[in-house]
Amino acid sequence: MRAFFYLALASGVIALPSSASADDSSAMLAAGGIEFTKAPDIRMAREDLYLSPKQVRIRYEFVNDGGRDIDTLVAFPTPDIDQWNFYEEPIGTVGNDPVNFMNFKVVADGHDVPVQVEQRAFVDNRDVTNIVKSVGLPIDVLVGGGIAKIDHLPAAKKKILEKAGIAEADAPDQEHPKWLVRTKFYW
Repeated sequence: MRAFFYLALASGVIALPSSASADDSSAMLAAGGIEFTKAPDIRMAREDLYLSPKQVRIRYEFVNDGGRDIDTLVAFPTPDIDQWNFYEEPIGTVGNDPVNFMNFKVVADGHDVPVQVEQRAFVDNRDVTNIVKSVGLPIDVLVGGGIAKIDHLPAAKKKILEKAGIAEADAPDQEHPKWLVRTKFYW
């Protein structure tokens, strides 16, 4: 049995490092979030990559070498986005949605597949997602007006971020985020 799926995302975001590859992996939802697993009977038979200044498309063909159908969770991790390093630098062609900033979508057999997103914030491998959310910020502040949101936080909320070591004041009206954003799409 062969399964095809197609991924489309905005290009120019960041090159996908080999460590972000989940080409022939399945996944599971665990207490700490998405964890990658290996499905012994499923293998990636083909990968076609299209790159242009406006779009990246990847078409995967998977083969089930087992004797029965398999339902599995598939996950696609994106590279970490360092909010500190990219605070004043463009990260490429992105949409306005701070969660689906790449306009990521999956199509299988010609039909859109509903995709879920896990997005977390980290500082030194410490998950600070709840702190970022507690002050009312999106995890990815680089898109969708998030920089203005962090800059216009009340002083008390800025202090929460600073005390946690996840933001730093550059001026009274400028707060720089210091966390990494890790985004995984799954279906």
